[in-house]
Amino acid sequence: MALLLLLLPINAIVWSYMEKYQFAQMKKKDERVRIITEILNGMKVLKLYGWEKSFLSRINEIRVEEVEQLRIFQYLEASQFFAWTSAPLIVALASFATFVLIDPVNNILDSQTAFVSLTLFNTMRGPLFLLPFGIVSIIQGLVSIGRIDTFLNMEEINLKNVSY
Repeated sequence: MALLLLLLPINAIVWSYMEKYQFAQMKKKDERVRIITEILNGMKVLKLYGWEKSFLSRINEIRVEEVEQLRIFQYLEASQFFAWTSAPLIVALASFATFVLIDPVNNILDSQTAFVSLTLFNTMRGPLFLLPFGIVSIIQGLVSIGRIDTFLNMEEINLKNVSY
């Protein structure tokens, strides 16, 4: 149990970094989409002045930064999956070692104790395997909620400046 409790603060730090990189990736994606929208809206002017290459290079720069953010996020996510997938095995090994080392004379690890314990540890495997999926979904949801909140709390358009 102590091993699982030790994993939580370590993973909380990784989760905060994951949220930071998810937010940065979404900002880059927004910037890229904004520039592509500008290009599509001003295609005639863009072609007239021959600005295709400069806009294309700017979009590629943003895309490279976006992919870098996504790559780091995926590495962090993979570390989470590895930690929580290997947790039942590590917990089983730590439990067996603790069991034997507490009292080596009376605590003998026989097959009955080992197999019953392994069965119990395998029941932990399912929830611990699904935990990273849930955490990544929560992180992405929090970033999305933050973006929606920012959008909904933006200043209203002055109706006198808009013509129908």
